[in-house]
Amino acid sequence: MNFIKALFLLLLLPLQDRQEEVYQVNTEESTIHWTGKKVLGEHHGTLQLDEGSFRLENGQLKGGNFTIDMRSLKNEDLEGDRREKLEDWLRSEEMFYTERYPYVRFTITSAEPSENSQRYRVEGALTIKEDTHSISFPATIKLDENKVFVEAELSFDRTRWNLNYGSGGLIGGIGNFAIEDEVSVQINLQAEAAVE
Repeated sequence: MNFIKALFLLLLLPLQDRQEEVYQVNTEESTIHWTGKKVLGEHHGTLQLDEGSFRLENGQLKGGNFTIDMRSLKNEDLEGDRREKLEDWLRSEEMFYTERYPYVRFTITSAEPSENSQRYRVEGALTIKEDTHSISFPATIKLDENKVFVEAELSFDRTRWNLNYGSGGLIGGIGNFAIEDEVSVQINLQAEAAVE
């Protein structure tokens, strides 16, 4: 009986040695930029992060999630009525339908570090409207005392989430009005150690 107890305690030691920390994203200091392209040009703008957190274990990224408020969508390359018209259309039922689905969510399912400990291959579940699919992308994670800085640039095929309007591969995406299926997103997040 004593041997079994000792073995059990030995098995628990690695778990006790783990140092897990949670970092809450500072939404005011974090930025998200998007770019959408079409045959005759492109548009770009910003989105506001609603909330997010990262989980580190012994200084290594292990998990996390964040939520984007799609109602905050802004365009930065147009002005006046043209800008307002584009923003309204992107929020409409034809695209993100923000009245019914105000948030886009991403949950990290795995984070594999490269030889450079700051570089990771991040994989996770991206939920837009009612559809969830896996995406992966490279990310840089930097630790500075009680803060974490995350930089990533990713792209995804919007038609996987049934954002089909104007797709060149579908009816309606014809000629100069075709919108590219790939959407690019640049992410810069700042997170701080959660106060217990």
